Amino acid sequence: MLPENGLFLGRGWHDLERDEHGPFRWLDNEGEIVVTRPNARAATLVLDIESGPGQHHRPFELVVTNGSGTPLEQLQISNRRDVTLRLPLDEPRGAVFRLVVPAGVSISPDDRILNLRVHRIAWV
Repeated sequence: MLPENGLFLGRGWHDLERDEHGPFRWLDNEGEIVVTRPNARAATLVLDIESGPGQHHRPFELVVTNGSGTPLEQLQISNRRDVTLRLPLDEPRGAVFRLVVPAGVSISPDDRILNLRVHRIAWV
């Protein structure tokens, strides 16, 4: 799933898993996407994501923030879908962005919350 052309996963992600649809990673409440592209410019990412059992597979709001926590986008997530993010890359050294999901409910016996499942993160 990652890395792809200067994209890396930071904190907040679970190990890579697979199902009949391919690889994916779970995210609890917050996960970092680290961009290390050498050319600083605005860039567009596409994420193939879906709500998880911590959200009871219901729609929820996903907030994308910069490394300082300033909200950049708010998206309604419902079922599995592609979302497109236009990220401001102002620093030549790269940047950190966070996907922030509201707190879900624990899923017994799994102590992970499993709020969001990400199948793909790629440049458009």
